[in-house]
Amino acid sequence: MKFHITAIGKIRSNSLKNLQNEYIKRTSPYIKINVNTVTPVSKSKNMTRIKVKALEAEKLLQNIPENSYRISLDEKGKLSTTKMFAKYLKKLLVHKRKPVYFIIGGAYGLGKQVKKRSNKVISLSPLTFTHEMSRIILLEQIYRAMTIIKGKKYHY
Repeated sequence: MKFHITAIGKIRSNSLKNLQNEYIKRTSPYIKINVNTVTPVSKSKNMTRIKVKALEAEKLLQNIPENSYRISLDEKGKLSTTKMFAKYLKKLLVHKRKPVYFIIGGAYGLGKQVKKRSNKVISLSPLTFTHEMSRIILLEQIYRAMTIIKGKKYHY
């Protein structure tokens, strides 16, 4: 199985790009991760944030297969501990035969169309992060969860 991360916008900072690549590399012995970026919608003066999120939601859904298992990241999603997240991922790896897609919205968040069509909506934290940082935190948590699943000593 492979995990996919589909996110609005590219990571602009070289430091964050390097960190993303580092976590993809660290995770590769356990699971392959594909990161797909979707171009953000440019907000014009007449466009509301809700409209931007709706247009970005359409673009995200066009890049995710219908038969996939979708996990959206949203500030109002379900919170869990790292160990609970690892248990959840293990369950997906054992029981789901669909490709798993983690979905990250843009600067204004994730449109409700995506959340409605997701199998699960999770939150990384009650704190607010940029969409770029959310990608890094998600990658680190996937790596940490995989080390827990494999019985490695990364999480104490």
